[in-house]
Amino acid sequence: LLKENKLSKYKKLKERTEELINKPAKFLEPFELEELRRVATEELDRNKRPTDLWRWLIDCYIYTGLRRSEPLAIDWKHINLRKESMTVFDLKNGVEREIPIHPALLKVFNEMVKICPQRVGKLFNVSGNWVSKKIKILLNKAGIHRFDDAYISTHLFRHTFISILAMEGFSVDEIADITGHKDTEVIREIYRHVKPDYLKDKFSKVDFTKKIQLKS
Repeated sequence: LLKENKLSKYKKLKERTEELINKPAKFLEPFELEELRRVATEELDRNKRPTDLWRWLIDCYIYTGLRRSEPLAIDWKHINLRKESMTVFDLKNGVEREIPIHPALLKVFNEMVKICPQRVGKLFNVSGNWVSKKIKILLNKAGIHRFDDAYISTHLFRHTFISILAMEGFSVDEIADITGHKDTEVIREIYRHVKPDYLKDKFSKVDFTKKIQLKS
């Protein structure tokens, strides 16, 4: 007789996945993002000198929705300022994708060029673990305490990014092309949490007295 059901761990994994999917999407409000960027500008480097590193990195997460490791793997040769696009290496799925650079992030990259005019090497020379620790520190400094520790990570920026694109009318597939999601179910769940209020506001403005125009 089997002492243990070998399928039990898969059942638990499925239950855990459903539990995560059914939780409300966690995202940062615009004023929280602004305060986070403000405290990031006050950070000092190892030599106790002012540094824009953390503001630049946070902006990169905000305007791309990238996973924690992805900006850290980007080299200057992957940035095309003329085409306003960048190549991202998806370490999770083992593929690369080209995504557009938002004008606000383009401004950041141009700031960085002034510091690194030769444009050689990594954009951000920091470890993923240090990024995770720093995000918690910065959220605390910004007075943002409404998230459980389990949610405090760069995925806050990723969920915020997806939520904003959903509000702006981007389709699930369009968002997945930018974020690199192979399984779009996570995007669809964020969509479902964000869309109801947005759709209610949009629906309230529908004019049912308009005459329907048919194609001739």
